[in-house]
Amino acid sequence: MKSQVKSQRSSQDREHRKYSFVYEADPEAESQSPSKRVWDSSLSSERGSNNHSAETRNKRSPRSQLDHQSASQKTQSEDPDHFDTSPIPSSRIRNENSSEGALHLYTEMEAPELTSNAVHKFWGMIRLESEGFSSPKPTALHDSLEAPSGGVSMDFVVMIDRSSSMNQDNKMAFVQATIEYMISLLGPQHRFCLLTFNQEANMVTEGLMEMNAENKKTVLSLLKEIRAEGSTNIGEALTTGITVLNSREGRHVDNLSTIMLFTDGLANMGARGDKLLHRLKHSPLPEGLAIHSFGYGIDHDSNLLQNLSIASRGGVYYYIENTECIATMFGECLAGILSTVAHNVQVEMSAADGCRIVAFYTRYSVQQIKEVKDYNIHMGSIYNHESKTILFKLSLRKMELPMRGSKLVNITVRYVDTNLHKTMVATGKLIVDRPSRAKIHPLPCALDWGINRFAAAATIEEASMKASSGDFSGAQRHIATMISSVKSSISYAHPTSSSQCDDLVKDLQECMIGMDRSENFVRGVHYANAYSTMYYLERSMYAKFHWNVKHTRCT
Repeated sequence: MKSQVKSQRSSQDREHRKYSFVYEADPEAESQSPSKRVWDSSLSSERGSNNHSAETRNKRSPRSQLDHQSASQKTQSEDPDHFDTSPIPSSRIRNENSSEGALHLYTEMEAPELTSNAVHKFWGMIRLESEGFSSPKPTALHDSLEAPSGGVSMDFVVMIDRSSSMNQDNKMAFVQATIEYMISLLGPQHRFCLLTFNQEANMVTEGLMEMNAENKKTVLSLLKEIRAEGSTNIGEALTTGITVLNSREGRHVDNLSTIMLFTDGLANMGARGDKLLHRLKHSPLPEGLAIHSFGYGIDHDSNLLQNLSIASRGGVYYYIENTECIATMFGECLAGILSTVAHNVQVEMSAADGCRIVAFYTRYSVQQIKEVKDYNIHMGSIYNHESKTILFKLSLRKMELPMRGSKLVNITVRYVDTNLHKTMVATGKLIVDRPSRAKIHPLPCALDWGINRFAAAATIEEASMKASSGDFSGAQRHIATMISSVKSSISYAHPTSSSQCDDLVKDLQECMIGMDRSENFVRGVHYANAYSTMYYLERSMYAKFHWNVKHTRCT
């Protein structure tokens, strides 16, 4: 009966899980919110050998954890079944066909050893870093925009809302100037398609045009002729743009593809809301398509734009409250795209005997191959200076005898290196020692930060839902609890991540400003969606908009 229920649930939920906060294989955890599941797992008040998370993160300060570890070493060093372990060595992670690949694969686990005579449920994390992640990031936006793109073939479809409201506050003129600037940066290896939409979508260019000097002049001339009038039909615009990309042939089929959507209003014609998301979910999308959406003013549907972007592969929602911010936000988006070092990134995870993969904490697309055992995670593209992570939970059964080097999960990362123009493969393994008695290790700082990051993103989204229903005090309490959790975490006190945690706390506090009453929430909901997208996808970290009740500023 149990297997029948699992099978039925798997068939019903497989498609839904693709776009859910948490890909959860444990039916008992379904009733909890994503952030609640993160907090319960990492800050449990229960202590016991069957829950290593509770032992390593039981609201214990980093200093007391180290003291506890030191005391444990004194008593356990004489145990003949205790293994003297150290963190997982980097030699267990390697690039299979070249050390020159654009990405480096790293892993983090909650502890390097777990007792053999107990069942464990514990945290793990995969981290992919670009070659330039540890090098200095651009100090100014134009530094990254002027960087060479490596001759990577890219296709851009730009969709401009030309409904009548785009005439207000000179929005259309600013968008046109922004697109003009974009065109000046593109080269012959890039192709560009421009379409506009009001109550219907209209192709401005004849499909995708190579950005040579002559075609650039043509596009600029057409761009200046766009006039705003009518209603808003985002659904037809997306359908048209996706059709353009799906119609590619020959050597252009595998070009990197990006849709950029500019709109200032609610979709009031055609498919909208859940119906539009459902259509996108069930449409054949180009491999690796990223949809970046730019919402202007306070009247647009940021919930829709955020979900459209996240449903693609690495797309970001940007909130632009005033026209002075357009160039900064768009420039940051374009700089990232032009610096792409890897695309069609796919992570394959396969659990060994005795180990189950019970949950993923990610907004990337998770494809189940075999329940609790084999999964593929589709991550889209990775830019230069970027690092991407996948959080997950593993369940490990008890063993009859202690064992050194117990294999947990095999990891394979496949991606197309944009500079080498070939598919690369990186492989790794998660391995843990299983002594009869295990020391209590501090939670790795990088893993702790990953938990904080995802929990904060989920908290912002959940608080926004509370505020949308009028529960502003509940939204405030929800974020305040998350702030307290971050401040009590290991990564908040660690020198390598304290600045990240400080920024996270400030961003959470700014989201609280936008959820204290209805007058602020008309703008606060858009900031909340932008921040949660940023922390879910670890993207759009350089240019953030900060605001207060009285005014908005770009930083």
